[in-house]
Amino acid sequence: MGRSRQLKRAYILLMAIGLMGTLFVLGLALVHFMTAQHWLLRKAEDTARAREASRAGVDYGIARLRENPDWREGFSNLVAVPGTLAKLTVEPQADLLKLNCQATCNQTEAQYCALVRPASLLYHNDFSRDASGWAQPGSLPIVLLGYYLLNLSLAGEASAGDPLWTDYEAEFEVLLPQATGIGLVVRESPAGDYLVDYSLLRGSLQLVKQNNGSRSLLAETPRRDLQLPHNFRIRAEQAELTVWLDGQKALAYRDPQPLKNGRIAIRPLLNLITLVDEVTVRQTFQVRAQWRP
Repeated sequence: MGRSRQLKRAYILLMAIGLMGTLFVLGLALVHFMTAQHWLLRKAEDTARAREASRAGVDYGIARLRENPDWREGFSNLVAVPGTLAKLTVEPQADLLKLNCQATCNQTEAQYCALVRPASLLYHNDFSRDASGWAQPGSLPIVLLGYYLLNLSLAGEASAGDPLWTDYEAEFEVLLPQATGIGLVVRESPAGDYLVDYSLLRGSLQLVKQNNGSRSLLAETPRRDLQLPHNFRIRAEQAELTVWLDGQKALAYRDPQPLKNGRIAIRPLLNLITLVDEVTVRQTFQVRAQWRP
């Protein structure tokens, strides 16, 4: 009888030891699981931070290039996101620039790239000497006292630039001594063009699309300002068309079927004299592609 009780106690002791061992192993497994889960969460957080920092670094580089088209230095150790470091390199590729940003968060790395076309000067003439680059029907360009003198027929125009120009901003400084108006053209081609028609007689500024013989009014605003000189700025960027008059945004339109390329041109109205003081054309900054390798 006493021996049976001893065996029973030994059996219970072994069962308790086994249960404690099982609980110990389960506890270790739980600690390991919690540690692994914490590591995975930390890894995911580090990855998200590194990715966000790499993209932010590229955005920062794009902003610098918009301000200064000649910027090529890149940067290192930029804290774009707390707890991260980012490094950006700028690599010329033909007329484009490749921005490559590598960011780290703890031991996690991420990379982001962009291909951009920087802004550049396509054409400039203040007509202090000649009207180089301009062609006008039936006569040679005339420069007088620092002005480009235009006196064309109603159907005539003076044009300049490259037919392959696509996205650009054209700025015209003009005098209208006979106070009638002027027509300024962007993306001029045999197929058609966009005309900014400023008529003091009509009292409005119009944006007109001329395509394959048809004429469509895209936007119009009332304007009759006799201020001299007038400054016109016209931006054609992909499908977006924007017009500024004397420093104020006047017209904007998004064309669902845009004309893609062409030169600039000037069309004086009603066969009256127009004086052009300065013309500048700048290629607009453009982000061509963005990707994560």
